[in-house]
Amino acid sequence: MLQQSNVFNFVKEYESFSPHRTGGVGNGNVLSWLKNYLLSVGWNISSHEFNYKHYNSILDSDDSNFKGMLLYYSVIGKGRLSNPLYYSLSNSTKIETGTQLEDQNIITLIGKLTKNAIANANDCVVIESVSELGDLSAINSSSDLNINFPIILVDGRTYKKFMNKRLLLSYDAWINESKTFNILAKSYSYDEQSPLVITTPISGWFSCSGERGCGIAVALEVAKEVSKFYPVDLVFANAHELGYQGAYEFVADYQNIPMAVLHLGSCLANTDAEMISVCHSKNSKNIALHLSKLGIFPKPPANNRLKKYWAGEAKCWSSKNVPMLSIAGENAYFHTSADVAKSVTNEELLLNYVEYITKATLALISR
Repeated sequence: MLQQSNVFNFVKEYESFSPHRTGGVGNGNVLSWLKNYLLSVGWNISSHEFNYKHYNSILDSDDSNFKGMLLYYSVIGKGRLSNPLYYSLSNSTKIETGTQLEDQNIITLIGKLTKNAIANANDCVVIESVSELGDLSAINSSSDLNINFPIILVDGRTYKKFMNKRLLLSYDAWINESKTFNILAKSYSYDEQSPLVITTPISGWFSCSGERGCGIAVALEVAKEVSKFYPVDLVFANAHELGYQGAYEFVADYQNIPMAVLHLGSCLANTDAEMISVCHSKNSKNIALHLSKLGIFPKPPANNRLKKYWAGEAKCWSSKNVPMLSIAGENAYFHTSADVAKSVTNEELLLNYVEYITKATLALISR
């Protein structure tokens, strides 16, 4: 296992490439950095390329303190805006399997808001999308959003200004047809039809040190430990914030039937994170015993083949119908620019996660 300082430094190094949106300079640097690191420690590396639509936008305001962004793919073209429909998400995005207001649920809500705005002759929807600390919180969306109406996400202070003072906005948004790739790292060089899959996303919003960096660090260490006993396919999925596109593209092309899947999602080893875990395994009691040391209590899915019963990118793997453990979380810094390493994690917590998730993973694949 890595020394404590190296685990934490790995998260900080990931942070240094910020921002991490798919297709950006930082994302490209992360892909190169991960490939070089994995090669240096003996993994067999391949790239899984896919096409995606890169969303570009410029949003200007007559208020120099305006803090906001267009929801990706909500609108294409240019325009001026002055008559919004207002809505506050506030603290409604807490995660809870089966009842959570997840990305797709939020997009459904935004669709309803758009219809109301058009009916009321509003020219845009302004959404207060904030963390518990009041910071602007981004929302994931995919290129098939199909709204074609300006959806503007703002922080708490900007939202209050909108409510008390008319603000004038202008936007310019366009799409470039682009390519990017996922990384597949194999711990073996022979033909293996049923490896353990360990998967974690690598892209996201702003610095996303706790949301993404911690998961990558934990995944690398767990994979190293488990690969001493079993063949491992370590998957780093790109385009997470674009509707999990990279993960869906990878699973569609992945021909193996895994012995099991370990999905490591957002905010692992984050202080004060609200964790969620879903587990489908005959060894669920042993898995739960190990994860309880981290304050994580997995629940079984009502139907393991249906993605609606899984969180995050575990949804993408549900069709494989194999034992699967998914762990993800949320904290006060989630999807905000305040998600930096020194605020969200520490060396001891990272190593605790590595230890007990490794034990839970070995229980997941034990016969």
